[in-house]
Amino acid sequence: MKGILIICLSFFLLFFDLKEANCQRDPALVVTHPDRKKEGFFYLADSVIASELASFNFVGRIYGQKPSEPLISFPIESVSSNTVEFTHENHSVFIETGRFRSNRHHLKYFRMSGYLYKIDGRYFWGIDGKVPRRQIETLQVVIDENHVIIPSFAYNDIFEPNLCIRYLFSRTVSCDVAVYLSNDGERIYVYMRNGEIPSLYEITWIFRNGKYIGRVVDFAY
Repeated sequence: MKGILIICLSFFLLFFDLKEANCQRDPALVVTHPDRKKEGFFYLADSVIASELASFNFVGRIYGQKPSEPLISFPIESVSSNTVEFTHENHSVFIETGRFRSNRHHLKYFRMSGYLYKIDGRYFWGIDGKVPRRQIETLQVVIDENHVIIPSFAYNDIFEPNLCIRYLFSRTVSCDVAVYLSNDGERIYVYMRNGEIPSLYEITWIFRNGKYIGRVVDFAY
């Protein structure tokens, strides 16, 4: 009986949280501002972007909608242990990861427990309460041969990035990162699934008409 009550309470809280998220959507924003810490899928105000994200991200499956036209997936141009590059026509995306060096950052701990909860003044993704091992060094997006300006706050709280694994015997590549182009050519999505359970999360950087407009971040399990 106790177990049934706990399950019912969990569903009630989930419903209430999603209802609250829908009520707090800001129709003036495509993706809510990162300083407001409301970057989850259900805070998206743009239904077109939401339906396109739902075609490839984990949380979006709950949304139950798909884009009117399938997205175009970028093929992999090159891959190594700490880099991956995707290209499609005049567009390209390059991601490089590197070791996290704690002496270059300001770390803030809870005094009694020693739990790390902020890096450089920001809450962060990728690992709970510990110093990250890896970070994103480079996020480079070229659209129609023009380099897109991406603010550092778009990725400097993103840790434990996962890229690709190349299997020597099967000669295949398995990636936790992908790039998609909308059918009308207006939007590009750079997707990553990073960390591991219980800190597994997904992030999608969104670009529209050649500019970075925001990101969506959620846990991915």
